[in-house]
Amino acid sequence: MDRIQQQIQVGNDWSAKPVKFEYAAVTVADGVRKFTTLTSWENGVLNQYSEKTGCTRTANCTKIQ
Repeated sequence: MDRIQQQIQVGNDWSAKPVKFEYAAVTVADGVRKFTTLTSWENGVLNQYSEKTGCTRTANCTKIQ
């Protein structure tokens, strides 16, 4: 995958201070949850509800460390 490995800001003062990115797969220990938002109109008012619909499968998404 083509992902950013590091970022360097413009200017001489920042050239020696890069921001480095590391990527890893999500694990069960991370506890990533999946939510679904339900939206409805009731009496001219917008109501939104969130409900937990489970956990994402491990290695289904990545995290930046």
